[in-house]
Amino acid sequence: MNRGQKPSKTALVLAGGGLTGAVYHIGALRAIDDLLVDRTVNDFDIYVGTSAGSLISSFLANGLSPDVMLQVIYGDHPDIDPIRRKDIFSINQLDLLEWTIKVPKKMASLGFQFLRSFGDMTFFDLLWSMSEVIPAGLYDAMALERYVRDQLSQPGQSNNFADLEKELYIIATNLDNGDRVIFGDKEDQHEIPISLSVAASSSLPMLYNPIRIGEKEYVDGGLRGTASIDLAIEEGAS
Repeated sequence: MNRGQKPSKTALVLAGGGLTGAVYHIGALRAIDDLLVDRTVNDFDIYVGTSAGSLISSFLANGLSPDVMLQVIYGDHPDIDPIRRKDIFSINQLDLLEWTIKVPKKMASLGFQFLRSFGDMTFFDLLWSMSEVIPAGLYDAMALERYVRDQLSQPGQSNNFADLEKELYIIATNLDNGDRVIFGDKEDQHEIPISLSVAASSSLPMLYNPIRIGEKEYVDGGLRGTASIDLAIEEGAS
């Protein structure tokens, strides 16, 4: 390295893959840990996570090792609760309740429109009209947010990007314009809790409701690409 040249950073970039992908990440990271000499996967300078990878990256940046995460999965860790079905597949009761209230009224309105426009209204017109009352997601993405928030409230953990010694970036997608959003960005999204960022990054459209933060709604970061290696490079990784 030349005199005056800043040392390059190391980065770990994790993509999505749902619950299966998260378990795969943990197993692969544990294998990498076994191969590394004088360092572990918790020693990277930068962590970038998308979708399921955002959950694993958040735990790694907080110092949790793959072995600890495996203990969590099996329910063997003394302090961290295992992730349960209800933390991932919690029915979006509010939207479903609104749906049951709106559907009869909407069906009556569509029936009236169909009779008035008989022959002009197509099947696709009916589907488009019904889309107005379809729930935004079958499951509540905030269930995952609550789980992550509870675990990162443990001693030695933090739900705040600014408190971490490592750089952590979580990728989501802006639902309004489809742009990539980087939570943890020091100039933009640094004050948003890690748990809320993970929920937004993991909110697969139709399956989970979008996560509203301020005036904007966010969905799964994997919609814009499975990984964000370019971000790690921009932040100084090589």
